[in-house]
Amino acid sequence: KKFNSKPEDILRKKCYEVFHGLNGPLSTCLSIRCNEKLKPGTEEIKNPQMGGIFLHSCFPRFDKLGSFTGTVHILRDITGHKKVEERIKHLASFPQLDINPILEVNLSGEITFYNNAASNILKKLGLKEDLNIFLPENIKETFYDLKMKKNVSIFCEVKIESLTFEENIHYVSTINVLRIYTRDITEHKQAEKEIKQSFEKLKMAMEGIINTL
Repeated sequence: KKFNSKPEDILRKKCYEVFHGLNGPLSTCLSIRCNEKLKPGTEEIKNPQMGGIFLHSCFPRFDKLGSFTGTVHILRDITGHKKVEERIKHLASFPQLDINPILEVNLSGEITFYNNAASNILKKLGLKEDLNIFLPENIKETFYDLKMKKNVSIFCEVKIESLTFEENIHYVSTINVLRIYTRDITEHKQAEKEIKQSFEKLKMAMEGIINTL
């Protein structure tokens, strides 16, 4: 079916003619290696001639006296599986590409995933790679509350050295983990502090003016 041919059309033809449309074997041919080593082998091959990706297995055959008589080849079409695999890798790359730290935590409070941004923050601060520093102290209670749907999400702040982070924590029921989206709000907090100090100074100045009247 793959070649739109009948069995009799490919009988007695060389495998490289049928499977690769070539006049000679590939330098990486699994069949040649199997013939030489008399050992089975398996590899993934992308075959334009057959229009897909295949898991190619080759097994040596022996007669009753133990003499080598040839090889048996089995090709399994894994094109669909590889497409799904690539899709999973593609989706998994999104958290890794995010410029903000993203972490996942299981029921025991253990970090099961973190992206490069989280690791880079610790390097920037000269800290050892202990990602638990991103977790709020009540992480297990938070897990329970979100799992029991007491809240849709929880916001909290975590201070790491000179930096302050806002964390938005969600429960992902499909994989039973907490996903923590983190963003650096250090500059925002500093601006808030400066505004508050300016307001206090203004308030004191106004009180002083009023007292002199």
